[in-house]
Amino acid sequence: MILDWLKPKKIQTEDTTTFDADGELLRTYDDVTLLQEVPTDSIPEELRFFRGTIPAGTIGTIIIIDINSSEALVHLEFNIDHQLAFAHATGNHVRLHRRREEKLKHA
Repeated sequence: MILDWLKPKKIQTEDTTTFDADGELLRTYDDVTLLQEVPTDSIPEELRFFRGTIPAGTIGTIIIIDINSSEALVHLEFNIDHQLAFAHATGNHVRLHRRREEKLKHA
């Protein structure tokens, strides 16, 4: 389930792509490494999610690629201290860590 506050303005599909800091193609469900710290997205207080800053070097999963802005945004899901966290960054602030197909091989 995607919460209303995470929904992009335009329908995105698994075929939506953008590029990382090294020019590598990024797709939904790929894992990426943050190249700089980012604040977590603003979410309703009643939801129990991690809030704060996610440090550079943290690995997250792309859940949405929003191509509606001037720079494509990757919306990310993280597991921080056993809590979910959501944040977003532009493609040039992340680096591909592992493709979704690689994750499926090891599942």
